[in-house]
Amino acid sequence: MNITITIRPSVNLDRNQSLHRNESIDSVVDLSATTLQPFFYSSGTSPISNTNGVAKVGTIHIPHLMAVCYAIICFAGIVGNSLVIYVITRFAKMKIVTNMFILNLAFFDILFLITIPMTITTTLVMHWIFGLALCKIHLLFFSMNIFGGIFSLSVMSADRYIAICHPIRSMKYRTPRAALITCCVIWLLSFIFVLPVIIYTNLTSNRKGYTCTIKWPTDQPFHPGVAFIWYCFILGFAIPVPIICVFSILVVLKLRQVEVVRNNRENWNSHRHVTRVVLCIIMVYILCWLPYWCFQIRNVHDESRPNIPLFLFLTVLAYANSMINPFLYAFLSNNFRKTLVSAIKCQKQSVSRKSTDDEKLHRFPQKSQIIYFNRSTTQVSNEENVNFFMNENR
Repeated sequence: MNITITIRPSVNLDRNQSLHRNESIDSVVDLSATTLQPFFYSSGTSPISNTNGVAKVGTIHIPHLMAVCYAIICFAGIVGNSLVIYVITRFAKMKIVTNMFILNLAFFDILFLITIPMTITTTLVMHWIFGLALCKIHLLFFSMNIFGGIFSLSVMSADRYIAICHPIRSMKYRTPRAALITCCVIWLLSFIFVLPVIIYTNLTSNRKGYTCTIKWPTDQPFHPGVAFIWYCFILGFAIPVPIICVFSILVVLKLRQVEVVRNNRENWNSHRHVTRVVLCIIMVYILCWLPYWCFQIRNVHDESRPNIPLFLFLTVLAYANSMINPFLYAFLSNNFRKTLVSAIKCQKQSVSRKSTDDEKLHRFPQKSQIIYFNRSTTQVSNEENVNFFMNENR
């Protein structure tokens, strides 16, 4: 989950330097899935300074830098994932089982990316202005992206294992219908796992307005925020990733051991290619999210003040994962790349053909294009016009 960095008055600086573990969690870092609001206070040893209330690292204004990074991720991610959704849903040859899971992953990424404009606005104005309903939706979509993304990757790795290691038996289970049911189950589980976010998300007042955060109950024998961090880490990363790694290792070993018969070489090469794409997606996901979760777990049990610039960088890295996947498909999948280029060309040809036909319909007829009627036949002086009218009347 995300972290909200809050500032304490300068008169409390000495007291904050000696905070014990629980107090530092409550006062310095709000462990909740809310938008980043980086306020910092000055420290002689910190690279972060606060001048007139504006957070800086050196001469760089952190809110502006974060807003630019978020905007790039949002724009590139929405465009890329929209193209993935269009290509897979538009062309029948792309509607294979693996691509259905890729499509599911793209929907989860889109769900998260459409909330980033709210993150950008909040980062710049330093408080939440969108109300409680959108606050709940914002944190819901972000949390569902965490669980839905890793669950989709888990299913993709299991699907590759079944297709490679049990090719005959897999024909019975690897069907588009089964893939659709699996995707629906992933959405249902993702929603169930983030129910605490829906229940406890609320608006809390601050000096500038409101903060969108998860307001945990206080009368608990343990810190609910810390428990929720562990809950998300275990179910959304620690358990699925080893399972994914096991399936991936088994697939790689199988691909190296099998000797391909000449007649099946093309089919087996296709399996290798799809498996390479899936493994790259999994590897990039782990590289993007592992540092983020390591920082979160370390921060939960570390009494020292968190490294804010490092946290901001890791947050951008985790967010960027939703933007990277379409570029992986474009670079690694020849089939996806060719289909995308074909779709663009068809769209251009369709627009060009439509404009040409409109021009012909509105053009004043020439003498050579006049139709002469006879008792038995209709004679057209230009053979091209025959084809034109036939096409128009289909």
